[in-house]
Amino acid sequence: MSGLSSALLGLRALNATRKLNLPTYVATRFLLESVAGSSESKWASSVLSRKYSSRQSARFQQALKYKKIGEGGGLVYRDFVVPSPTTSVAESLVLAYLSQSKTFEKKASVYSYLWPKHSGASYNFEHYINGYKRRNEDIRDYAFSNPGNVLIVSDIARFYPSIVRSTVNVRFNQALRRASNLPRSKQKGTLPF
Repeated sequence: MSGLSSALLGLRALNATRKLNLPTYVATRFLLESVAGSSESKWASSVLSRKYSSRQSARFQQALKYKKIGEGGGLVYRDFVVPSPTTSVAESLVLAYLSQSKTFEKKASVYSYLWPKHSGASYNFEHYINGYKRRNEDIRDYAFSNPGNVLIVSDIARFYPSIVRSTVNVRFNQALRRASNLPRSKQKGTLPF
């Protein structure tokens, strides 16, 4: 994928792990200070695509992240899955390909996890506040143009744990097969990531 150097993919991985998990962020910095993060290096596009596809599974660890203070005054945490430094850079490479695919284009009704506006962006997704502002503007515009309607805006509590993973896996794999611009491995026509 043109324009995506190892340094840019590394920067995206750093930005993804910076607030997620400090030890992973530091380890990613050490990885990228080696030849892996050099602007001239082809490490991310060549080594990662081979290494990642040969693994049985990606490297992740469970972590907790503070979310809020609960009703009774106790602290509420959210479970997170934190990628290893190598997995984080590989994830940036995969997301860069997916962001350029028509199959994975975001619909107008999607306001979060938006793809970056340009391929040279230093992050995997637009900052959430951009989608949040657009969502609020769309709600406002709809309310003004439909003054007789009542709008109910709500947030789904505990949405992610309610997702049926088997359904998502089937639909995601179908979308991968439909995506024509993704690189394919020479072995069995599979994706190299």
